[in-house]
Amino acid sequence: PASAAPILEPLSGARIYLFPADPHVAELARFVAGPQSHAGRLLPGNAGELSPPQLARFRPGLGATFRWQGQGRDTVYVKIQKGADAAQAVNALQTLRAAAAGHHFAVPDATGFDPGINAYAMREVRGEIYRDTLAQAAPAEVAARTRHLLSALEEFHACGVKPEQRLSS
Repeated sequence: PASAAPILEPLSGARIYLFPADPHVAELARFVAGPQSHAGRLLPGNAGELSPPQLARFRPGLGATFRWQGQGRDTVYVKIQKGADAAQAVNALQTLRAAAAGHHFAVPDATGFDPGINAYAMREVRGEIYRDTLAQAAPAEVAARTRHLLSALEEFHACGVKPEQRLSS
């Protein structure tokens, strides 16, 4: 892990922190320093060898998402977010997943949360990118695929789950 001391940029005087040393999200460094110690809460029932988590997305000052995979196991994503309530995020995912059952959109299955580092984990969900689906469609199929997408979006917006408040765009 990187040093927690910032590098000072000489021209602007800006402080630059090297990942995972983020003074606004100290939980990142704790997770990176010992991910196996958090596996029991984030991946209950998944004893065994896990690959080192890979950074999937980092938003300085806001949080990060890690891709984590065990041998012969599904890929999970671990999210650590500044100011987020990990237990509430898991409850929202479970509520949305139940509302989505049998409909046109997939919601990841939350596998657990660790309040000590404000993290939650969810299984990877595979899907199709609409742009790619349309590019492969015959002209006669475009309208049907668009109706399918609009139906799924209508169900998603009508499911009654309050969206997560974003800290930035």
